[in-house]
Amino acid sequence: MSNLPVNEVVKDVLFKQHLTAVDLGRSLGLSNDAAYKLLKRSDWKISELKNVGAFVKRNLFELFVPEKVNTAEFDARLKAKDEELSALKRRMEMMEMENKYLKELVEMAKLKLKK
Repeated sequence: MSNLPVNEVVKDVLFKQHLTAVDLGRSLGLSNDAAYKLLKRSDWKISELKNVGAFVKRNLFELFVPEKVNTAEFDARLKAKDEELSALKRRMEMMEMENKYLKELVEMAKLKLKK
């Protein structure tokens, strides 16, 4: 998510693409004055974001979305959690088996005491 206002980002993109406010105005059907005023405003309408984004070939709506998740890092963390879960499941199975044997020992001990 960008900390810069939309107009500042667009000014930067225009500069990098060697375009001017006049070029932007022509493409949008605006007067030069209206194009300059648009680049001074930081609050843009959705239609302005869409049209200017199409002109500069950039999705300006991405400025309002949190950064994308690093899927490789996410997959690695998920795999580690899956491995941890598998280890815990194996440990639980072992403890259940141990518990079963202990119950059998207790029952055997009770039978021996009754005799």
